[in-house]
Amino acid sequence: GLGAILVGSAPGQGLYFCTYELAKSAFEERGSVGNFAAGVCAQLVGSTVWVPMDVIKERLQLGGQVKAVHNYSGSFHAFRQILQHEGARGLYRAYPVHQATWAPFNGLYFAVYEKCKGACIDAGLADRDRLEPMAQIGCGSAAGVVASTLTNPLDVVKTRLQVARAHPEMFPYNNSLQAARHLVAHEGASAFMDGAVVRCVCLTVRLTVCVFAYERLKALLS
Repeated sequence: GLGAILVGSAPGQGLYFCTYELAKSAFEERGSVGNFAAGVCAQLVGSTVWVPMDVIKERLQLGGQVKAVHNYSGSFHAFRQILQHEGARGLYRAYPVHQATWAPFNGLYFAVYEKCKGACIDAGLADRDRLEPMAQIGCGSAAGVVASTLTNPLDVVKTRLQVARAHPEMFPYNNSLQAARHLVAHEGASAFMDGAVVRCVCLTVRLTVCVFAYERLKALLS
């Protein structure tokens, strides 16, 4: 899935931050609720690129572990095969549950991040709106831990749905409710927190670095 990530990451991230800044300006008088809404808006626009990238990546990852209906030689082959056999809709499989996972995640992330950022500015840990490096890292880390932990159950269901068509016998469900019931019945409620620690670490590190670089670049250009 490396090809899909390389092609989709930069455009998706660009759309994401542009939308966040526009939405943040529109909702700036609404405090944490406005920051949550801005994060949701950023996710909805960025996911027009990220969802197909996510579907292709996860199909390829699954293909290396189980016998799938279709075998793909790489990201571009997977893209063509999904279009051919499932149409454009196949690239946006589980789109609603994807939004149900990542829209709350991004909303929570920016609500917590901006709250922590405001507290750091009030504490004198900033030059105007530019946080000191350690304060910036602390805000990003706190936001990442809270958002990733609270939304992990939704991410587990989303992932199961996105790979379901690759092996229908192993994943016999067609919607998020069926997937959740199947998960509880066969693996127990604790399965909703599968991968939570790894997800928390990966997302926190990635977003902390990404937002740190974005804030620094924005400060240089302003």
